[in-house]
Amino acid sequence: MHVDVQNGRRYLPAMNAVLRENYEAPMLTIEAVEAHLDALHTGQNELREDVRELRADNKSLRDKLDALDQKLSDKVTALDQKLSDKVTALDHKLSDKILQLSDSVSSLHGMQKAILWVISGFGSLGLVGKILHWF
Repeated sequence: MHVDVQNGRRYLPAMNAVLRENYEAPMLTIEAVEAHLDALHTGQNELREDVRELRADNKSLRDKLDALDQKLSDKVTALDQKLSDKVTALDHKLSDKILQLSDSVSSLHGMQKAILWVISGFGSLGLVGKILHWF
């Protein structure tokens, strides 16, 4: 970087700064400050646009998630109802089979009692026949 000397001031063209003699810091020119401010305003405007786009994308994603959540909730509700209907039908079917089995067991229980009575009767008849010497 070269330094031009003009009227007791040193000028650095690459930095747009003027150096004062004896321990003074470099100062930016008004044009350089304005250029930096313009760049900052441009960057700030771009940042605002980016934030607006992100908000719009965020709202869009939120809407999509809400729609997906509603769709999944509807499917879960439908599957729950379907499963509940199947369980109710199976319960009814099992109840009918249990009633039929219970009726069958009851009839077998009655037949078992009848057989026991008949065997007891024959046993008693045989015992009486032995005692009275019928046999």
